[in-house]
Amino acid sequence: MRLRIAFLGLLLSSPFAVGQPDKPPKTDLPPAKASAPTPLVAPSLAEPDGVPLSIDLASALRLSTTSNLDVAQARAVVEQASAARQRAVSRMLPNVGLGVTYVDHAGRIQQANGNILNVNRTSLAVGVTPTLTFDVADAIFLPLAARQVEEATRAGMVRVTNDTLLAIAEAYIAVLRGQRRLARIDLTLSFLSDDKPSAFRGGAKGLAQLVRDVVEAGGKEAFKSDLARVQVEMLRRNEERAIVLQELETASAELARLLRLDPRTRFRPVEEKWGVVPLPGTEWLLQDVDVLMAFALGNRPELAEFDALVRATGERERGARYRPYLPQVQVAYFDGGFGGGPTRNTSSNIVQDVHGAINTPITPTGEIARFGHRSDLSVTVGWQLQGMGFGNAAERREAAAVNTQAKLRLLAAHDRVKAQVVTTRAAVTRNNERLWTAWQAISDKDGKPAGPVFESLRLNFERIRGGEGRPLEALDSIRGLNDTFEAFANGLSEYDRARFRLLVVLGVPSAALYDPARMPAPPTVQVSPVVGQPASR
Repeated sequence: MRLRIAFLGLLLSSPFAVGQPDKPPKTDLPPAKASAPTPLVAPSLAEPDGVPLSIDLASALRLSTTSNLDVAQARAVVEQASAARQRAVSRMLPNVGLGVTYVDHAGRIQQANGNILNVNRTSLAVGVTPTLTFDVADAIFLPLAARQVEEATRAGMVRVTNDTLLAIAEAYIAVLRGQRRLARIDLTLSFLSDDKPSAFRGGAKGLAQLVRDVVEAGGKEAFKSDLARVQVEMLRRNEERAIVLQELETASAELARLLRLDPRTRFRPVEEKWGVVPLPGTEWLLQDVDVLMAFALGNRPELAEFDALVRATGERERGARYRPYLPQVQVAYFDGGFGGGPTRNTSSNIVQDVHGAINTPITPTGEIARFGHRSDLSVTVGWQLQGMGFGNAAERREAAAVNTQAKLRLLAAHDRVKAQVVTTRAAVTRNNERLWTAWQAISDKDGKPAGPVFESLRLNFERIRGGEGRPLEALDSIRGLNDTFEAFANGLSEYDRARFRLLVVLGVPSAALYDPARMPAPPTVQVSPVVGQPASR
């Protein structure tokens, strides 16, 4: 299997060498670097107007890292988490205010001993007022939890970036698949309707032209019904071509949406239609599942994200556990100037009779006098049981349940990653076998387009030209060609998709998905006697 994977790339990149009749039409032969015959475009259904945008997969992936909205939102989430962490740390710092307080009192006031007085007074305070109020449990554990949440969001940004790159790769491969299917239909139509001789048809024209020539030359009456059947087949392929064009336009619009381009943009992938898309990390395809699984469990951003959330919820649980034993602190301080009126005349002894009438007038001066420095400091340290302790117990239970949920999500993510590695690795392997089978039907042992599919076509056309066969036999061979190339086109697309998905499933760095220089090399491992336990050398 490993040999097939490595050898397939060589086969897909090798050009077909086809024997040519004397002065064959150029459109019948593949270009020098093609891996299969270049199909002819049927004139019945033209592609949409406009010059398509040539692009390769690596360029599309690079463009997404700067333009995609999901990636931009993930960056904003990281910024929000960083700000939340900064706010949590700042809870241990005092709030500082600068203000002015003016008081104007007129009327009754009560002394500390209970006496009621009639007082008119004014005062003014100007200064700074630092205040600090915090729960020691929150001051210790909230910054720790916020730090883990920030780490989780950074891992989440990598996850979103990888998912976005995967979505763009799949949209790009869908465009390439549409072009492959379009090429397959045009190839089939060339065998049905081409009016020029071709080496692939033993020097004959397309089947419709061949049967029409026989009918016009006075051939068998049965050939008229055969001509009608060929015409029906041509109409079916044209109808299918319209469907494929619609799918191609839909795939292009989706790719343009992900890249934030005009949805009317048409794309033309520069990769060879009948070759695998070049991707970095091909050496990972040869690794055992145990090696892939161990690497994925250590590098998937989802696991790092869930692990950080487990630690964050653990810090919150510790805060709830220690809250009843840690105090709440309130600190208030004032430093500034204070003054007021009326001022007392110290030259006379004026005392209001506290047992007399309380409406004895005291005329205020209306001025702020004796303004000078003043400072006040108050510190309060206290312990609190929420709901007589039942509230604290409920908080601990709730925090423990949230932490348990985070742990279970992490375990589920581990299982999901391992399953994804197995299924994606199997998709790579089986699609490679699928390609290998279709390739053997298309090409001979030398890599030329002379496999059973083309050989059947050539022989059937030669028999018809020699009057030994019916056109329906060639029609069946053309259908076989169509089905084989459809399977090959779908197999190529699924193989490309599975290889890219495997890299994402492994958790390789995002930049490595489009930059081979950043692709990590597989570890050198040996499989231990215990199945599924790889050990590094």
